[in-house]
Amino acid sequence: MKKLFSLLLVAVLGFSLTVNIAAAAEKPVIKSDKQYFDPARGLYILTGNVYVSARNRVATADQATVDPTSFEVWAQGNITFRQDDIIFRGDSLYVYPNRKTAEVTGNLSFTRDDLTITAGYGEYNWQTKIAKFTGNVVVKTTNGTRQANTVMYNVATNCFVD
Repeated sequence: MKKLFSLLLVAVLGFSLTVNIAAAAEKPVIKSDKQYFDPARGLYILTGNVYVSARNRVATADQATVDPTSFEVWAQGNITFRQDDIIFRGDSLYVYPNRKTAEVTGNLSFTRDDLTITAGYGEYNWQTKIAKFTGNVVVKTTNGTRQANTVMYNVATNCFVD
């Protein structure tokens, strides 16, 4: 009985350690020139050279608000959102980790290799790998330029979606 209890205890502790390590790996790296925690709202307020990184996604901005519970990020001013070889730039960024989505608004520019897309709004889902652009969309490739109201682009296949 003692041996079974010992094995069970080791298994539970091992599982707990694994869960804690995995949870620690999920936490983003957050840096800025100035930051403070607003206890009334439960949010971190960041200003100046904001840098937020989680896994292979990096957001930079002039200022941002971060929810330490959900890791949602609301950023404004000279934002960039990078994942692997894709880069979004714009005026505002909203990252929703639970929805696996980043939204960029205002003067949006998306670049990747020989592709540039500009639009008023863009949304990227890093689970489906689909980026959707709306509002005065201009697509520039080595084959030319085209305009549309809405464009969907699959980052994984490097193809446009109809």
